[in-house]
Amino acid sequence: MIAPLLWLLLSSLGLLHPASTGVHTWEGRAPVVVTHPSEPTAGDTVTVGIAGLPHKARKVAVIAATERYPAARNGTLWQTSFQPRTEGGPLNLSVRFVVGGREYSAPGGVVFVKPKNPTP
Repeated sequence: MIAPLLWLLLSSLGLLHPASTGVHTWEGRAPVVVTHPSEPTAGDTVTVGIAGLPHKARKVAVIAATERYPAARNGTLWQTSFQPRTEGGPLNLSVRFVVGGREYSAPGGVVFVKPKNPTP
């Protein structure tokens, strides 16, 4: 009689705290994210610099909306460049990186992309 109840209890605990596989929220110090230009225009190339990541961070990338842009290390700074795929408006940035075999995500901020002026 107790075996089925014990199995049910253990099963329900597994549902409450499932083994997480995937991207984890970074709980450490937030990285510093700087864009150049600070207010890009739609269609222009944006360079993103990332600092303040853990020393052992690997596979660093910027997620802009839903697109992933891998970053390259330049000393203590990570950099990537891309053309935002938007006609204008707010662009959410986040930083993804791997430390100790686990992938983490940290918020990077929001950049306002100016719409391209229509030519007359």
